[in-house]
Amino acid sequence: MKTIYQNSFRNAWMALLFGAIFFAACRKENREEPKSAACDILSFSVGGEAWTINGATIARACPAGTTATPAAPAITLSPGAPVNPPATAAQNFFTAEGVAYTVTAEDGKTTKTYTARATIDPATGCDILSFSVDGEAWTIDGANIAREYPSGTAATSLTPVITLSPGATVNPPPGEAQDFFTDEGVAYTVTAEDGATTKTYVAKATIQVTVVASGTIGGWTWTITGNPGNCTLTISGTGATTDYDFYANNDVPWSAYRNDIKTAIVQEGITAIGNESFSRCPNLTSVTIPGSVASIGEWAFYNCTGLTSVTIPNSVQTIDDYAFYGCEGLTSMTIPGSVSVISDYAFAYCTGMTGITIPNSVVTISDGAFYGCDRLTAVTIPNSVTAIGDLVFGSCGGLTSVTIPNSVETIGTGLFMNCRALTSAPIPNSVSVIRENTFYGCSSLTSVVIPGTIVTVESWAFQNCTGLTSMTIPGSVTTIGRNVFWGCVALTTVTNLNPAPQVLTSGVFTSVPLNAATLRVPPGSVDDYRNATGWENFNNIEAIP
Repeated sequence: MKTIYQNSFRNAWMALLFGAIFFAACRKENREEPKSAACDILSFSVGGEAWTINGATIARACPAGTTATPAAPAITLSPGAPVNPPATAAQNFFTAEGVAYTVTAEDGKTTKTYTARATIDPATGCDILSFSVDGEAWTIDGANIAREYPSGTAATSLTPVITLSPGATVNPPPGEAQDFFTDEGVAYTVTAEDGATTKTYVAKATIQVTVVASGTIGGWTWTITGNPGNCTLTISGTGATTDYDFYANNDVPWSAYRNDIKTAIVQEGITAIGNESFSRCPNLTSVTIPGSVASIGEWAFYNCTGLTSVTIPNSVQTIDDYAFYGCEGLTSMTIPGSVSVISDYAFAYCTGMTGITIPNSVVTISDGAFYGCDRLTAVTIPNSVTAIGDLVFGSCGGLTSVTIPNSVETIGTGLFMNCRALTSAPIPNSVSVIRENTFYGCSSLTSVVIPGTIVTVESWAFQNCTGLTSMTIPGSVTTIGRNVFWGCVALTTVTNLNPAPQVLTSGVFTSVPLNAATLRVPPGSVDDYRNATGWENFNNIEAIP
């Protein structure tokens, strides 16, 4: 009985358990799995090249030169997520806004938008690939661009056509006309697309060199080659030509080409550059003088206003009168140690000259040697010099200082006439006379002490020294000429160390404010000066303490 009961209970329990399992299985079979919310682009590539994904930005920097064409990307997405537009559609990724891709998750609700954009790196190429004028190609060799035109071609401005590296720019622009026939040519600077890389080219045109003219003079041969306005004169041969006056009666063989000669070459063997050889060649810029030349004749380079470079060799012993007169372009000059005399006006009106080197071989500096060299500021005269002529530094308006050694025994008239910037009076102890007009118009002189060797101060010596405020006259001075201090309107103190008043001629102190000026004289001489003609006009005469 008990066994029957137990079996019935077990069977009922098993039936219940089976029913529960069956019910649970039925519920699981009827329930749906949840959908994914993932909506990511996991990878993005074009033509096998992976792009960078950073947040919602997809980017690729393409190398310079890439062609901006549409392409269909390969896209890997989160499982079950679609994308719009579809990956199979070709897109132009090179626009500023790029292409927007919206990914929708498997759940159909969650979305994420990506922006895919491609850029092209700026090019670094900065080359001129071709250069032409009127369809004629020029030669490009490294950074040099050149073309030679036939003889007789007019040197006019030209407008080039230029091909550059992609994206590059050039300055000056290719559409602008330029003069390519100059010595320096035209510089073109090419800037690459990256804005930083540059390269400069020089484009220059030349005209075929031809023999313009030639001839023979005695043992000399001369040849002019080149083109109008840019010719070279070459002189070759042997022998001295000192007696041949090339410019006599406007008779120089190359006189018809004076305006065209730019360079002169005197070859070894020529022993002299004759009188006026290159006179009035305004466009002559450089001259080659060989070591065989012993003399440079009178007016040899007269008014060669464009001459900027000349080296005088040590073989030259004589530089004759007016040799470089008016060579405005010369900025400096070294006189060789073989020269003993700087002749009359040899370098007068070299207005661009800022420096001059005078060697110890020079004994005499003749009249007007540096007259009108307005930019000379300082000059040292060596102790070999014994004589300085008239007007040597006359009208050198920029001259501030000059050193004159005690070897100098004579100084000519007007030595510093109108040297407006001169601040001191360089009178050596070796001279006894201050000549006429020596310091005429030296308006920057403020104080002058005349050395005790001076016996005579000639007429107009300090006339119009408008800045002069004080003057000391030594006891050695016995003669003072006419108008010596005429126009010295600022002169307020004159110290005269001579116990005996010098006899004055007319106009010595004209325009000097004698009513306000003080004359200081040796003790015991005050009355003598008060009674001496010309000196008595000082309102205040007092003894030197």
